[in-house]
Amino acid sequence: MVALLCFLSCGLTLLSLDI
Repeated sequence: MVALLCFLSCGLTLLSLDI
């Protein structure tokens, strides 16, 4: 569960940096 939250957080971070 923690791994999933970390994965989602990393994904949102990458999307934010991409913008």
